[in-house]
Amino acid sequence: MTGIMQRVFLVLALVFALGLASCGGDGAGFDESGRYLNNTYGFSFIPPKGWIWHEGKTGECQYVAGAYRGDDLYVYVCVNDPPPEALDSGSDEENCAHLAKYIQNKFQGRHVECRPTHIQRAKALSAMFYREVDGHARGVQIVSTTAIVHEGRILMMNATATGTGPESAKSAFGRSLDDLTTAAGSFWLH
Repeated sequence: MTGIMQRVFLVLALVFALGLASCGGDGAGFDESGRYLNNTYGFSFIPPKGWIWHEGKTGECQYVAGAYRGDDLYVYVCVNDPPPEALDSGSDEENCAHLAKYIQNKFQGRHVECRPTHIQRAKALSAMFYREVDGHARGVQIVSTTAIVHEGRILMMNATATGTGPESAKSAFGRSLDDLTTAAGSFWLH
C-alpha cells in the first residue's frame, strides 16, 4: 500500500471506530440534533442545552438518563419494572389510582394528581406530585411525570424542581417552565 492509501485507510478506520464508540455499549447516545437516543429501553428526548448530563442507577430507578441544572432542576427518564397493578388495563380512574399508589410507594410522592394522556397514540398517564428530598438539595420537590408501560417496563419522563417548601419548588418550576416542558415534550418512544 502506498503512504496515501495507508493514511486514507487509517482515517476511515478511525472514523468507523469513533462511530461505533459514539453509539455506546448499551445502544445509547446523542444524535447531531442533541437528541438522546436509548435503543435498549426504546425512548429518546432532547435535554435542555447547557445542562449537565447524567445516566446510571438510583435507589428509585433501575436506569435513569437525564440532565440537571444546579441543585434544583432535573429532567430525566426513570426506567423500572412495571408496578404490580397494570397502568393501562382498567378505566382511566383505576389506572390513575394505580399510578398514584406506585408513586406513593416508590417515590414517596404526596398529593398525587393524575390524568390520562397519550404518547404517540398509546395510552399513558400524566401526574404531578410533591415529595421531600435529601441529598444535594434538601427540601420539597415538585415532580411532573408522564408514565407509560413500554416493552415490559415502565418509563417515566420526569421534570422536577426543588425548593425549601412547596411554594419555592413551584416558583423554581415556573422560572424554568420552558426548559422543563420542552425537554419533557420531546420524549418519544421507539
